[in-house]
Amino acid sequence: MYIITAIPLDYIPKEAGETFTFFSAQLLQKGALIKANIKKRSVKLLVVAANPLKDYKASVRKSDFVLSPISEVLWETSFLQKIHYDLARYLGSYYYESTGSYLKAIFPLKLYKQLEKINLILPAPKDENTYSKSAANLIFWQSNAFEKSLHKLINEHTGQILILCPTLTHLEYLREKLKRCFPNTPLLIYRRDNGIKDGAMFYKQFVAFPNAIIIGLQSAVLLPFFNLETIIVYEYRHRGHLSLDQHPYYSTTKVAAIWSKLTHCQLVLTAALPDIDLIHLSDRYLEAIPPNSKRQVEIVDLKSLSVELKSKIVLSPTALDQVKKALSQNKRILIFLNRKGLAHYVVCKDCGQVPHCPHCQKPLALRENGAGRELICRECGYHTEVPDICPHCHSWHLKAVGLGVEAIVKQLLENAVPSASINLISQDELENKTSLIELLAKPALITVATEIIFKPQTNPFDLTVIVSLDSLLNSTNYLAPEELINCLAQLKNLTQRKIILQTFEPQNEFWRYIADEPFASFYPRELAERKMYHYPPFAHIIKITVVNKNNLAAHKKANELVNLIQSKILKMPQEKRNLFNVLGPSAGNRSSGQGVFFWEIIIKLSTDSISIRDSLLRDISGKNINIEIDPPLGI
Repeated sequence: MYIITAIPLDYIPKEAGETFTFFSAQLLQKGALIKANIKKRSVKLLVVAANPLKDYKASVRKSDFVLSPISEVLWETSFLQKIHYDLARYLGSYYYESTGSYLKAIFPLKLYKQLEKINLILPAPKDENTYSKSAANLIFWQSNAFEKSLHKLINEHTGQILILCPTLTHLEYLREKLKRCFPNTPLLIYRRDNGIKDGAMFYKQFVAFPNAIIIGLQSAVLLPFFNLETIIVYEYRHRGHLSLDQHPYYSTTKVAAIWSKLTHCQLVLTAALPDIDLIHLSDRYLEAIPPNSKRQVEIVDLKSLSVELKSKIVLSPTALDQVKKALSQNKRILIFLNRKGLAHYVVCKDCGQVPHCPHCQKPLALRENGAGRELICRECGYHTEVPDICPHCHSWHLKAVGLGVEAIVKQLLENAVPSASINLISQDELENKTSLIELLAKPALITVATEIIFKPQTNPFDLTVIVSLDSLLNSTNYLAPEELINCLAQLKNLTQRKIILQTFEPQNEFWRYIADEPFASFYPRELAERKMYHYPPFAHIIKITVVNKNNLAAHKKANELVNLIQSKILKMPQEKRNLFNVLGPSAGNRSSGQGVFFWEIIIKLSTDSISIRDSLLRDISGKNINIEIDPPLGI
């Protein structure tokens, strides 16, 4: 008889433990796939150790529990290598999830029968050194220089190149380009939703071509690589590289950085502009930012419009006249609306003022709190009722701002613009089974679109009208300034001649970036502000969400957790106490859509120490409690 220790390939709560123990009459190899029961549920597991029962006889006799037998041996041969277990353990530790949930994503579970038939074994990596704290071999490519840099890299490669795309549209673009430019290089496309036959064929080619180029979406970063030379995260700032509400959560860029450390492969990040984290690592990435391209820019003050027009926040008469003029000259026109999902805000239509926090002077966001609406500051947790009149000019013309592409199309049609000239590109259109490539290919001169337009297949426009970016300008999300500067850079890249920007705050200094101030000057100012308010990259964010159908019960539980957290922090030495900043609880922004309420607690932790973080989180668990490490879209 043998004692088997195994890791379940399933989502198991962190507090339940990483490994489970069973007995077996058969000696199993490390890495074998088995089936066993955990709390009456049949689960697949990977064996990590198998030892004779005689080594445990004394401890087994004294134990107060009975070991269960394994139910079935599914695959006796080990498929994964040590490096893949190292990756899963690190991810589980970093994101406060179970190791098994990440192993499940790495192991081709639905294909094991087909892979067993052909006895497919992954080659051992050339270098299986354990994880080290050495920095990833990191390179940044500016989007406009991507193709030239990619050609040079592929011509010199000898190992596997992984290219990670945020959307299928990006993937199709790169696939066609690589097939055309490198017809003799093995090119593999990974789709997680492939059927059994296609999936097995992919893995056969994956092993057969150790120098292949592999293209895939986010899930491709968890393939069991053995000969990695380069990982390219294409448009790495795109939210398609984040798993959002899925379990287990992971950031593509974070996993790629761990691969780089484990295998010493090269990591390439591409985007219109680098993010704050990259600049914080080294000032040398500022050199990759191109000079701010000159464009003719006109800023339209929306406060000067009539009350009727201000209530709609669509195209101003100035913008509409320019659109008609460009249309008569057969110029290509983009009408852009930001709909990033960031918080709405309240603005005074007369003076343009947005309510600010009295403590930290940050704009207040409009949030649903289950029982109504309130204004909230996510810097310090301050919240207050929505005012009836403007605190600045005492006007009654306060309005919650929100935008819609359909309203723009309606306004164009009402102003005698032919429908054939308008191309509407939005998520709703894509949900009607129309591909984005088909929408981009339409010959219409006017394109009305959201940020979905930022794709490599998009051709430049002569005139760009930005209906409003004030929702980003006044958002309390700490990521909003970065979103805004990146959005401006991409819009300038898509515009050949002129940009019209509509805003209620024409005097705001941020608009200097759309005119002529270098984008590189944004980073020192933003880093200084992040440091002042203890936001990444100077702190890690932990978000604890309490979910309940009863709002009072959710609020009560959230308060109990805050008291527990505060009491645990008070018991720590003074130097550790100073590392924590606890905000909340505050009503979540996802409340009451289906009768469910969310209360959120934000913890800012000014250290990379996982052990310090886990000592705080260890007793925080429960069916209706969710813990997110470095939440993907800010807070």
